[in-house]
Amino acid sequence: MRATLAGIALVLLAASGARAQDVPGETLRGEISGQTLSGMHTGGVVFSEYHSPDGRVFGFNNGEPVQEGCWDIRRDAVCYYYAKGSIPGTFCWRMARAGPDGYRMRSVETEAVGIARLAAGNPQNHTDRGKPWTCEPLMSRRDPLLQYARR
Repeated sequence: MRATLAGIALVLLAASGARAQDVPGETLRGEISGQTLSGMHTGGVVFSEYHSPDGRVFGFNNGEPVQEGCWDIRRDAVCYYYAKGSIPGTFCWRMARAGPDGYRMRSVETEAVGIARLAAGNPQNHTDRGKPWTCEPLMSRRDPLLQYARR
């Protein structure tokens, strides 16, 4: 019952901001670099990820540790690049304000919407667990947003 209510609240909150103005890319970069975003979206994914200033992502996504994950801002969207895990690939989100430390998320690729809360620094101590990687191979791919029209 609690999960159902949380899901309903998520859809209502995200939908209520469907027309809210997106946070510009450079503003978004400054806000999330070195910070942690935690939340969920209608695709059923719950996440908590630290956005390292070097472009790497540490944390959990979809119930598993992030393995070789990276982030970047492309065309006013936060794009995530995952090399490994149950769902490898690139996923981009437009973000709109939801209070002083939150965002309404809107997928560029699908109809998924969600919410995320920003926390200062890395309060959950997400790490690479001693397996460092670089983002250059992942992020040197073609711009993931070229195939999507701005929504």
